[in-house]
Amino acid sequence: MNRRAHLVLALVAMSASGPALAQWPLGLHPDVTTLVSRGSLGNAAGELLQAFPTSILRGLGEGAAGASLSGLRARVQDTNGASAESFVVIVRGGDDLLGPSAGPAGRLAAIGPIATPTAPAIGPIAWQMSVVFATPLAIPRDGFLAAGLELSARQAPVDSLFVHAVSAGVAGEHPSAPDLGWQVPLASGAPSHPNGKLAFRIDLLLPASSFRVANVPGTGQPALFGLGGAFPDTTAMGPATQGIAFSCAHAAGALGTAFVFAAFAFDPVPGPVPGIAHRSLLEPSTLIHAALVVGPADGRVIPYITPGLGLLPLGLNARVVFQALVVDGTAAEFTNAFATTLL
Repeated sequence: MNRRAHLVLALVAMSASGPALAQWPLGLHPDVTTLVSRGSLGNAAGELLQAFPTSILRGLGEGAAGASLSGLRARVQDTNGASAESFVVIVRGGDDLLGPSAGPAGRLAAIGPIATPTAPAIGPIAWQMSVVFATPLAIPRDGFLAAGLELSARQAPVDSLFVHAVSAGVAGEHPSAPDLGWQVPLASGAPSHPNGKLAFRIDLLLPASSFRVANVPGTGQPALFGLGGAFPDTTAMGPATQGIAFSCAHAAGALGTAFVFAAFAFDPVPGPVPGIAHRSLLEPSTLIHAALVVGPADGRVIPYITPGLGLLPLGLNARVVFQALVVDGTAAEFTNAFATTLL
């Protein structure tokens, strides 16, 4: 069941956390809300999950001893802010084809219940909930992840919890882009896609850095991160309108410099590069041996291909994998890699 986003009256940030960990958010949405949703759960309890597939993302939460998450951020909506609602943070493994692993064994974490804040007046209110884990959560290196919230059954039509979501096409993604929204009803335990091909506003909080790709669907248009960066729709407004941009968020911030490199595939056996932290995830045989663009490492948009130049023609049928190298003084570190498919 969906409720349109015009019900949102306020947005308040909150965290439920243990000791502070580094947190760099990474989501597959364009930072806008078009509706709030319980997927196809209706009044039943269940999980709403956002998938982070290996076909798009690798190297998430990279560290010296493997990979981990610092936490999760979600934007939720309470239809009656005067009373608290609760949820459980869920992280599951799985694979790109079948989606999240089912059952209790498929859960990498279930943390909660966590209560939302309350507001002094009765009425709908949105909360941005940042849940920072007391200790990092180990995750499969370069593995599929699905993360989100378990919602309880609706107690009353005017008092329940929804998750903010983005309708298909809003991120400027191609119509053939994969459906990365998932739900797991508690009654059946069977993962499935909600109606509408939604992208939930659920972000992983990464301990090292966050690197994303965006499409720019026209001259003067904002960069659309998420599925638009993974599958830019060059058919939407004509190929001459399309552009590409990046964003790199790293602890070095404005003092760091992000060098963005590209190859035409992920490295099937990625390994370390002497003197650089973390692994290079770009296939060596197709690596472009010069940085495509250089920009800040503080999360700001890094323009690359300016829209209007006609540099993204139709029918390329090519995948380009991007990865940033962040340099801060004498230290250098690779970010996660992000694959863009040009259809």
